[in-house]
Amino acid sequence: MLLCGPVALQSSVLFAIGIHALLVNVDQQRLQGTWRVVSIKHWKKDYDVKRLAPDEGVIVKYNRIYWGNLTKVDEKWFDTLRIDPTKSPKQITFVNLEDIMRGGYGRRMRSIYRLTGGRLEICNPSTYDSERPVTFDFNGPDEGKLLWTFIRVK
Repeated sequence: MLLCGPVALQSSVLFAIGIHALLVNVDQQRLQGTWRVVSIKHWKKDYDVKRLAPDEGVIVKYNRIYWGNLTKVDEKWFDTLRIDPTKSPKQITFVNLEDIMRGGYGRRMRSIYRLTGGRLEICNPSTYDSERPVTFDFNGPDEGKLLWTFIRVK
């Protein structure tokens, strides 16, 4: 039986929503875990990561992310995260929960990410509520962006 008209359109929309949800779920699962910082680049300048605490990194737990020292994790410092792996490059947005707890609107860090094996790269603007970077390279207009590179610890 061939579907046409509104029924076909509704079926197509539901199929697209299902594919999107599946892709989000797959990447969400791949992001779970503990990641340690191995490099930071800010507008063509490499930061000396040895100046950071040796356990500096991120922990992804469900739809929440913690940035900081991995040996002193405090649940109240987790931000929420939303991903869209259907975009190119893949998008990740962090919503600052501390800001919400203080009565704010939840400042957003609109970022992009790349996940290959045990390596995670997150490229974000240098301030909350700024435009999302459009590329990982530093030859474009995104002068204030940072590129974080992490390796999976567990």
